[in-house]
Amino acid sequence: AREGARLGSSEPTADTTNPGVPTSVQTIKDDVTTYLLDAGVNTSFIGPSGTAAGNFTWTYYTSTNCPSGTCGLMIQRQQTITDSSGKAIFVNRVILTYPYNWTYGFNRLIQFLIPSASVTGTVMLTADAAMPQLAQ
Repeated sequence: AREGARLGSSEPTADTTNPGVPTSVQTIKDDVTTYLLDAGVNTSFIGPSGTAAGNFTWTYYTSTNCPSGTCGLMIQRQQTITDSSGKAIFVNRVILTYPYNWTYGFNRLIQFLIPSASVTGTVMLTADAAMPQLAQ
């Protein structure tokens, strides 16, 4: 998420009013996917194609390997936040929702410590990052 927000802050925003998925948004998605693949993360939870979700927001969601049905990547361009002085700042925000499967018998370990406990095999992890848009 951090890598996508960082890249998005330097990508031009002129194409965000075009219909469909802008080139700058696809570039952010590709960068996040490459970053995760280089880290050894299975990226099948990121949808292959983007969908416009309104308000300068695009999603790359999939139900593949996703118990909640909303796994994937959300990219928001030209979002406005207000800093502590009341000044409006344009930011790029990237939200990554990832299904994580417990490994190495985590459930058995928890049950050893707390016999009545049970942990499901998959939990949802979310990473969220926003960075200011650099002047274009």
